Amino acid sequence: MKRPVWRHAGDPELFRVMAGLWEVGTRTSRRRYPPGLHKHGSIEEMQRVQEAWAAR
Repeated sequence: MKRPVWRHAGDPELFRVMAGLWEVGTRTSRRRYPPGLHKHGSIEEMQRVQEAWAAR
């Protein structure tokens, strides 16, 4: 394996690497719930809604 490269604060390459990692995370992660605030009348209702989101 290649030895990891240590980047120092202020190194312009550090910011490019971080942006690349964020992009990979954005492309590979799937949102499990719709955005926004969600209010529920009971814990049971909340659990039903969350299960429906997970089933997608």
